[in-house]
Amino acid sequence: MRYKKVATSVMSVALAASMIVPAQAAQDQGVVKTETVYVKADKTGNVKETIVSDWLQNASGSKTIEDTSTLNNIKNVKGDESFKTGKKNSVKWNANGKDIYYQGTTDQETPVQLKATYYLDGKETDPEKLDGKSGELKIKLTSTNSTDTAFTVMSMLTIPTEQCSNVSVTNGKVISDGKNEIVVGVMMPGLIDQLDLDDYNGDDYASVTIKCDIKDFEPVSIYNIAMNGLLNDINLDDTDELTDMLDELKDSSEKLVDGSKELSDGMSTLSDKAKEYTDGIAEYIKGVNKYTTGVSKVSSGLNKLAAGGNTLVKGSDDLATGAKKVDAGAGELASNMPTIAAGAKSVSDGAGALYAGLKQVQDQLSAQPDSLDLGVSEAQLNGLMNGLSQLKELSSTAEDLGKLIQAQQQVIATTKDENAKAVLEKTVAAEQQLLSKIAGMSSIVEQANSLAPKLQQLPQLANTYSTSMKQLKGGIAQLTKGAETLSSGSKSLAAGAATASKGSKTLKEGTKTLADGAKAISSGASTLNSGLGEAKKGTDQLTANNKALTENGEKINSASGAVKEGIGELEEGSKTLADGMFKFNEEGIKKGTDTASDLFDKMDDLIDKDADYKNFSGISKDMEGEVKFVIELQ
Repeated sequence: MRYKKVATSVMSVALAASMIVPAQAAQDQGVVKTETVYVKADKTGNVKETIVSDWLQNASGSKTIEDTSTLNNIKNVKGDESFKTGKKNSVKWNANGKDIYYQGTTDQETPVQLKATYYLDGKETDPEKLDGKSGELKIKLTSTNSTDTAFTVMSMLTIPTEQCSNVSVTNGKVISDGKNEIVVGVMMPGLIDQLDLDDYNGDDYASVTIKCDIKDFEPVSIYNIAMNGLLNDINLDDTDELTDMLDELKDSSEKLVDGSKELSDGMSTLSDKAKEYTDGIAEYIKGVNKYTTGVSKVSSGLNKLAAGGNTLVKGSDDLATGAKKVDAGAGELASNMPTIAAGAKSVSDGAGALYAGLKQVQDQLSAQPDSLDLGVSEAQLNGLMNGLSQLKELSSTAEDLGKLIQAQQQVIATTKDENAKAVLEKTVAAEQQLLSKIAGMSSIVEQANSLAPKLQQLPQLANTYSTSMKQLKGGIAQLTKGAETLSSGSKSLAAGAATASKGSKTLKEGTKTLADGAKAISSGASTLNSGLGEAKKGTDQLTANNKALTENGEKINSASGAVKEGIGELEEGSKTLADGMFKFNEEGIKKGTDTASDLFDKMDDLIDKDADYKNFSGISKDMEGEVKFVIELQ
């Protein structure tokens, strides 16, 4: 297909470019061995076959070439020159001054291994099942390196434009020629570990991820070229000047650390002195505030006193008037208290008599039972009621017996059997006697009928009696307790009235003194009010000066606060600068220069190892060589 042709063309150009250097080297040396290892693998990277092609460039025109090879099935692919194999994988070619092109196979594992994983719409899938599918396709190509040699892997695949869109690739480039999307990616497996970059930022240079939207997809092959030698052109001889510059940078950084430390110490001293200054200003401001506050309070107090002076004068006048009225009222109270005391004594005596009477009733009721004893049990009462019920039934029995006698008499009058007649006559005589007795009991039955309802009410009457007795006892108990409280209170009232009667005389004497004192207070209040007016004038003048004094103090305090804050910020900034310079020097400059020096050493070692790897299947000691790997995932 046309996209396979495009891929083949691109890879051919890459291979041709990689052969230029060995060809130039062959002009200056005897024999140069250029080796290309072709690996055919399935679409996931499982190796199916490895074919190796070697080109022995015989620049010196030697008749024979001593070679070394581990390949199987070696054959000359461009001539008829013969060869012989010997010990230790030696191969001797009869070159006759010509270049030798030969090919062989091997089961040896290549140093670079590839693995491809396919995803369709986010789910891992078998690449063999992608034929004709549509959706979001992701291919992750991962490379590993089992050697210490730095290999670079270039991967490429081509997809027709009508089958894909939105193509992207990591560590690579997407090129479109209008008909195909050509995806090229670059991997350097093992480089991060070879340089021992522990603090590396985590970018993955050992893999390439390709994403695109596919439609009616036809699976494609992925072509890869792995080669070493790209680091050979890096010249690290110029790093000496850079190393000297890094050393100079370290020395300068140390000086900056020392200078920033001295600056921080100086700012700390200045901050301490500034604190002493601002503390003094603060104490001065506190004194000013206390003074102005005191003046204000005195002024406010005098204002209140002056404002209250008039009220005091009026109040003292009112006090004198009121005291005179109180004195008159106290006299009237003193004259009426004996009558009140006598009435309280009478109430106390009556309450005592009431309590004594109720207490006697309570004691009498306590002796009475709470329930009424009927003298018969409930079972006996039920039996009596059953007997009365049976007496009621005698009347109906007498009626039935009279009818029986009439029927028997009719039989006697009509029967011809003398024996039966004699028996019936005796029976009738006995029945008539019984009927006569029943008739004699009729008065008893009537009495029983009238007694039965009363007997039925006896239990209810007994319950009513019990409930009423309990309520009566409770009520009398409450009345007795209330009468006791009333008696005790009236006694206290009588005692208090007697005391009050005596006290009213003393009160009258006191109110007289009060009236005289109130009159004197009224006179003094007028004098005090006049003095307060003069004092208020003086404090008003002091209060007028407080505003200017306070404003000046606030300005000084604000300025000193700003100075202290500025010095604090300078101190904090200088400390931050010192800490930052120390950290920058330790973690930045020192670590960076040490890391750079270490990286140069590792790069130098890696370049040496890169130059040492010249062949895959074997090479003679006196040969120069180059090897590349072409891995096709199909």
